[in-house]
Amino acid sequence: MHSYWDDFFAVRGLGDAAHAAAVIGDTGASTRFGALRDAMRADLHASIARTIADHGIDFLPGSVELGDFDPTSSAVGLDPGGEGPRLPPAALARTFDRYWEEFALRRRGESPADAYTAYEVRNAVALLLLGQKQRAVDLLRWLIDDQRPPAWHQWPEVSAHNPRAPRFLGDLPHGWIASSFVRALRRMLAYERADDGALVLAAGVPAEWMHEAPGVRVRGLPTHVGALDYTMYAEGKDRVRLTLGGSIRCPGAGIIVESPEARPIRRLVIDGSEQPVTDSRRVTLQSMAREVMLDYRLVRSTRLVQP
Repeated sequence: MHSYWDDFFAVRGLGDAAHAAAVIGDTGASTRFGALRDAMRADLHASIARTIADHGIDFLPGSVELGDFDPTSSAVGLDPGGEGPRLPPAALARTFDRYWEEFALRRRGESPADAYTAYEVRNAVALLLLGQKQRAVDLLRWLIDDQRPPAWHQWPEVSAHNPRAPRFLGDLPHGWIASSFVRALRRMLAYERADDGALVLAAGVPAEWMHEAPGVRVRGLPTHVGALDYTMYAEGKDRVRLTLGGSIRCPGAGIIVESPEARPIRRLVIDGSEQPVTDSRRVTLQSMAREVMLDYRLVRSTRLVQP
């Protein structure tokens, strides 16, 4: 089979090679690798469109020949592949909606499948990048609760519905699954947006983490724009304060702070100065700031009523 996840890795690898060559000043190699990436990317997306049409499917295919439903493989296209903005939107959305429907059956104990692989941790990142934070968090929590054996805090390659069933387990502990879990947690805290390089903070941080002292603390996290330090914590029930530090610089597309609360942001203060709220769900910093305060209180205006 010609599996698309291999192609996603290859496109990402060629792009990284072009970037690395540019960093060391080898412009010829950078141009050559960049051209190879662009050509393969064009062929890859043409192939995906053709496979969807030939198989008459409404989801992203896992491979050319089978046109199979394999969301854990397709998730590689979003991260680390970075191809999300170029994938067909309807098929992309349907892939992970269908995955969630099937996962919900398993979570309720109603799935006909007798086993699954915790490679599915990759889908948490895909859901996060699609703006489905709660689904991503719920999936990670369920997978943590289903670690085998529990005292080892890890996953085998294959987890049976019956944990005592005498069957193949694969690698145990399984390094690919563990590394994907670490990557998922990192993306919850911070990730670099593939299409424009924006640094996105707290996209997967649950609101309850803010209300458990000391909140979220990040120290020396490597990013494309330097080492990142930040803290995020609740001040009472209606405010969240973010402090930024480390050696990071603001990328051209900005630093995007996702609100951990489901409520709309009502008031915004950056470095002590009140700023207009232009997006009730997030804040975009176009230059470095040291402190951001998000206020969710609904301030009601009062009017004097003449008797």
